[in-house]
Parts: sequence; C-alpha cells; structure tokens
Amino acid sequence: MTDTNSFARSTHDVGLAAWFGGSLMEAIGLNGAAANLPDAAQRTQTAADGWKRWAPVDAAPPQPAPPKRPSTHPPLAGAQRQLRVVQWAIPALTGTILLISARLGEQQRPAEVTSGLLSRILPG
Repeated sequence: MTDTNSFARSTHDVGLAAWFGGSLMEAIGLNGAAANLPDAAQRTQTAADGWKRWAPVDAAPPQPAPPKRPSTHPPLAGAQRQLRVVQWAIPALTGTILLISARLGEQQRPAEVTSGLLSRILPG
C-alpha cells in the first residue's frame, strides 16, 4: 500500500469517526442535557450553543433536534418527530459506513488480493 493510499484511508476514517462521535454526542449528550432544562427557549439555546462549539471540529454538523415543547404546533411537532428519527439514523448509517470501510481495507491485504487473482486465473 502506498503512503498516499494510507493517508487517504486514514483521513477518511478519522472524518467518519468524528462524524459518528458528533452525531452520537448530539443524540445522547447534547439533546439529553438540554431536555433537562425547565424552559423550552433555554433548551433550544443550549443545544445551539453546543453545536457552535462543535462546528470547528466537524465542518458540517447535523443540526440539533429542538426539544419538544408542551404546546407545539402540529406541523412543528411532526418536524420534531422526524428530527428525532434522523438524529439516530445518522450514527447508525455512519457506523455502517465505518464497518464497510474496515471490510474493504481487509480486502486489500496482499493475501486477499493474491487469492482473488488466482481464483480468476485458475477457476474451479
């Protein structure tokens, strides 16, 4: 494997790990802590402030799901339900990409490449 390939793979994996960690931090830590605040405006502001601090680390962080308010407009309540689903879908999909990336890296090992080439040259 060339140094360029190692650098590209490492950069890819670090980026995925940062996104995975950030999305889990949002779903569990940030929104969970904000939900404990008594005022809805404070909850929203706290979540927004947390993402402002994370933005320099992750160039395009997903937006936090606003905490549910007791008397929410029906269209807003629907959007909040969708955001709650998406906040868990992002870490699930990113984790899947991490696993696929690891598997693809294993397939590039010399033994795997050799056995793949031999199976094409000498079928059966």
